[in-house]
Amino acid sequence: MNIRERLRNTHSLSANEQTLAEYLLKHTTEAVEMDYRQLSEQCHVSISCIFRLCRKMEVKGFNELKLLLSKELNEELSQYQNVDFSVPFSSDDSLESLTANIANIYKQTVDDTLRMLDFKEFRAIVETLTQARRIFFIGSGSNLLIGRSLMQKLQEIGVNIQMPSELTDGRLVCSTADRDSVALVVSYAGISSYMLECVKALRMHEAKIVLISSRLDPKLHYYADYRLFLCSKENPQIKIANFSSACSAQFLCDLIFSAYFQQHYDQFWQYRKKKTYL
Repeated sequence: MNIRERLRNTHSLSANEQTLAEYLLKHTTEAVEMDYRQLSEQCHVSISCIFRLCRKMEVKGFNELKLLLSKELNEELSQYQNVDFSVPFSSDDSLESLTANIANIYKQTVDDTLRMLDFKEFRAIVETLTQARRIFFIGSGSNLLIGRSLMQKLQEIGVNIQMPSELTDGRLVCSTADRDSVALVVSYAGISSYMLECVKALRMHEAKIVLISSRLDPKLHYYADYRLFLCSKENPQIKIANFSSACSAQFLCDLIFSAYFQQHYDQFWQYRKKKTYL
């Protein structure tokens, strides 16, 4: 298990140690340039907390922790640096090269999406969804396929989710939301006028909005209560296809479903098994 997997999967951390671990995972590039005093100030924890985290990670000190983080980061960068996310293959690439490039895009997409995941925000999203009376999924184009996948998963455990299939239906469905509703809104760049109208309608009716978009989004984030970030290495104007953004959105929706399922694990598991044998 590498150092970031240890930071991500060690469950015996205190609240302050967890804050440190999440910062190191989300801001690896910045953290490896800091000394322990700067990290202490940045995360508002004591220096002794940093050393306790190092012991739990089974490293000798903060310098060794930074060295391991830097090494893993450099290995990833060297592995993926030659892949163009927008145009990942050319007409004269071999089948082996094409396959390797698409596989590398998927691997780096998941890594980057996970690196940007704010666990405090993610926990709040799961809690909000668990308390919601109604759940909506709002998307367009290929994101509707991801929505249908999520809808099927939720319906198989007895959870109702509404997902408009036509553009005109979206505005109408959003107008039926209320303050007990939560909408999962998925848009890579946030430039669609349809998506903006849907989000404005949701906000007008006081629904909670969970926005899943890239950092390229210029508008929708102003309306969001919570936000998860998609890997943003595709150029929307010149990409061959949305290999990375679709992978990133699917990964986040699968995380949302899994964490939601976990909140009532026995109940949902029994419902799922009962439905399977009907």
